[in-house]
Amino acid sequence: MTYDEFMNIISESDIMDWIYDDSDGRYVYKNGIAITMQRDREDQTDFEEAWVERFIHHPTATRQMVYLRYMGTTIDIFYTASVDEARMNIPYPTLDDMTISRQQYNIGRIVNLIECQVIDRYDEYLRIAGITVRE
Repeated sequence: MTYDEFMNIISESDIMDWIYDDSDGRYVYKNGIAITMQRDREDQTDFEEAWVERFIHHPTATRQMVYLRYMGTTIDIFYTASVDEARMNIPYPTLDDMTISRQQYNIGRIVNLIECQVIDRYDEYLRIAGITVRE
């Protein structure tokens, strides 16, 4: 498997293709259990960028890293900002135009699997942050 194939499998999957275990922050890809994602629960680094302040009730954020793994080996790290008292994890945008890639958008939706299954507010959070998806 190549890096691009690995990333495409994750980014082209649907949130229903994943099993999430909240006890350890682990996601398992149902169609190939060698592919997993793991939230970093130890890192609580403050994340400070102007767009975070748009969440007026809770204008602070922390970094949330998600390790993308194949057979237990970390292949890449997906960076998000945990905003609005950890109600949503937003992928880091490119600051000059406040955009994220389609791949970031799709992986971000999976990372927010639990939040989006209850009430899917992912697009609303991106809109509030002023983030759009590059085509």
